[in-house]
Amino acid sequence: MVSNHCGRMQNTIMNKRVPAVLTCAGESTGPAIDNFAHLETLGLIEQADDWSQMRHRRRRPARSLRTTGT
Repeated sequence: MVSNHCGRMQNTIMNKRVPAVLTCAGESTGPAIDNFAHLETLGLIEQADDWSQMRHRRRRPARSLRTTGT
């Protein structure tokens, strides 16, 4: 349940909050990896790669469940 809640929170941040912040800063928005890079350029996050890796780690268990059929 905790991971599900964190996943939803991460989705909300990436799908709604980050584009809003970038738009207010006059930056273009796009795929998550590009948005991470923009946030790093603006000094809002330290490492874009760390955020991208966290995103992939969260999604990995869901993908493995789908491929194994459980």
